[in-house]
Amino acid sequence: PARAIEAALALEPGHAKALWLRASLEHEEHRYADALTTWRRLLAVVPAGSSDAKIIQSNIAEAARLAAG
Repeated sequence: PARAIEAALALEPGHAKALWLRASLEHEEHRYADALTTWRRLLAVVPAGSSDAKIIQSNIAEAARLAAG
């Protein structure tokens, strides 16, 4: 899955679904700092105030907490 996600992002760096999948994979792999970066990239491409943005903001908070140890 990681290769497919990276291939999608190589074609379209702001592809929302690929960014979401990448952040989720990084989180599952306990790469919280990487996930935090990816969640922030994703937040920049979704509509502000949308339900997706709210979920992403929650994921950013969680990733930040986990990255801090």
